[in-house]
Amino acid sequence: MKILFISRGTPSSRDPQWGSFELDQAKALRNYGHDVVLLSVDRRFRRYYRKHGITMKVIDGIYCYNSFYLSAAITNIISPKLTDFIGNKQIERLFNKVIKKFGFPDIVYGHYLPNSCLAVYLKNKYGIPAVGIEHWSKMGQKDLTPLIYNQAKQTYPCLDALVSVSTDLKRMIKQNIGIESYVVNNMLGDGFDYVDNMHKGIINFVSIGNLLPIKGFDVLIEAFSLLNRPKDSWHLNIIGSGKEKENLQKQIKDCDLQNNIKLLGRLQKSDVISNLQASDVFIVSSHTETFGVAALEALACGLPVISTECGGPRDFITKENGKFCKVNDPQSLSDAIDDMFEHIDDYDRKAISEDVHSRFSGKAISQQLTSIFESVVNKH
Repeated sequence: MKILFISRGTPSSRDPQWGSFELDQAKALRNYGHDVVLLSVDRRFRRYYRKHGITMKVIDGIYCYNSFYLSAAITNIISPKLTDFIGNKQIERLFNKVIKKFGFPDIVYGHYLPNSCLAVYLKNKYGIPAVGIEHWSKMGQKDLTPLIYNQAKQTYPCLDALVSVSTDLKRMIKQNIGIESYVVNNMLGDGFDYVDNMHKGIINFVSIGNLLPIKGFDVLIEAFSLLNRPKDSWHLNIIGSGKEKENLQKQIKDCDLQNNIKLLGRLQKSDVISNLQASDVFIVSSHTETFGVAALEALACGLPVISTECGGPRDFITKENGKFCKVNDPQSLSDAIDDMFEHIDDYDRKAISEDVHSRFSGKAISQQLTSIFESVVNKH
């Protein structure tokens, strides 16, 4: 089957997470036997230079085409309709360029709501079936902005199938938009493997995410400040960048935890894997998560996970591989961390890794997606 991805973009050294989910899934579907091409319309506001117009690169055998002209932050000031108009014209130019080389796709597959909008545009113009998959954390919130709500109400019903990456996100989309969706969880990327590296005395905790209020890192730091354990018995690395960095650094200093908690910034994938494999426990402190790929990657490396009851992780965290605590509750999180000191040796790290690899491998997720794609194409 010929599958035309519409993604956010592709990873780079400057922004290694941008488009990484989409690219990993594109590789998996190609390995499963599909022909895959990836398109993206870059509408981000960034202070660094990006080449205008259409660019193309080949990543691991996958042709990736990108179009950049104007940031949506600029065009939205004039009108969101202008943003949509420019986006539609960009995706149409990319589409016409691609079909000259690869022919018409069997299906258009949009990741995240804004790109599902572009998929629907191509469906309506060229009669190609369109599937959308939703990862967006904003769609997991109870109160949607009018712009997002209207975009979802206009887009989701026009898709031939909508996929949610977690059961909780499926529930929220049904509640907010009234649309049913399939559930296909995010998949594991390459390299997140088990290494026999049990702790020796000190317990190394790790957490990953953008330094934003929704990730609850302030709660995490407070939880450790409440911990009644010797400071030389634990360490925490937080991987990620964002606008809360200075506030978090100040909080760490005010709690006198500079020697225990380190903000490592944004890291390349290889360095993320190395940090996970050198750690003992992963922590999710988020207020909400549509899925929680970072926690899944930690499990794949054999780490038990402490997570707030923030939605998506309910699909894969069990008593065999971790435990839950309350959202936005430093004492509840601190109690869960304290309990881990007592029970960390109860977890079978190798079994944790093997279970996650079997259920969330590229092959397993590709099988589920292929079933949906074939159903859509056969009905069209």
